Amino acid sequence: MTPEASFVVRVMAALLLAGLAGLAFSFYTSAGYSPSAVGVELDSIAAVVIDGTLSSWRTKIATGVLVFAFIALQQVLVTLARQPAVRHAGAAS
Repeated sequence: MTPEASFVVRVMAALLLAGLAGLAFSFYTSAGYSPSAVGVELDSIAAVVIDGTLSSWRTKIATGVLVFAFIALQQVLVTLARQPAVRHAGAAS
């Protein structure tokens, strides 16, 4: 199979699975209520970019490392935001 045909097969499989995921989501929410999917767009784009359309394994590893770094950074920032503020002696309250 040529690389172009392989790419087309992967894109068609991604489209088919995305359609099935949309159907499953609509059955799960019991309606086609579109605001219920707000925020899922970026997850869908990330899944396609990380899994299906990257060509070399080096690119996949680099993308995975970057995604991990961003997730770790987000967790650190959330943890720091949840810590109570430290009051210094003599500070006005």
